[in-house]
Amino acid sequence: MGLQPLANNLLRPEDLGKPEPKFPLRLALCSACWLMQILDTVPPVDLFSEYLYFSSFSSTLLQHAKEAATRYIKEFQLTPRSLVVEIASNDGYLLQSFLSAGIPSLGIEPAANIAKVAREKGIETLTEFFEPALADRLAAANRQAEALG
Repeated sequence: MGLQPLANNLLRPEDLGKPEPKFPLRLALCSACWLMQILDTVPPVDLFSEYLYFSSFSSTLLQHAKEAATRYIKEFQLTPRSLVVEIASNDGYLLQSFLSAGIPSLGIEPAANIAKVAREKGIETLTEFFEPALADRLAAANRQAEALG
């Protein structure tokens, strides 16, 4: 499909005359199972450093997150001594339900603009990618999750 701009990279008026970053979009299709996947990956820092989609914009997603949190609290018998960690936690749309139930939560969100909104809701949020070094740091600080989203 040639070179394509990022779908979430909306240009500001002052950027319209500048070259827009584009990336290859090639697809592979398995004729046996019909699985289709993208062959080239975009560096995560280009995709997620500043992200435009806020999950809390969807009332349907918020309702689903609230119902899921309620179910997980019961299913995993979560208490105020538990820890829920959500990777790619966006603006805290899911973790806010755990927080309101008194369950400690940690968001991991690489997009600084979105992580800031989650922190404004009172949700502890790390602005970084979830990688082995971060997992090691959390484990060393005895911050293992009982539930992981």
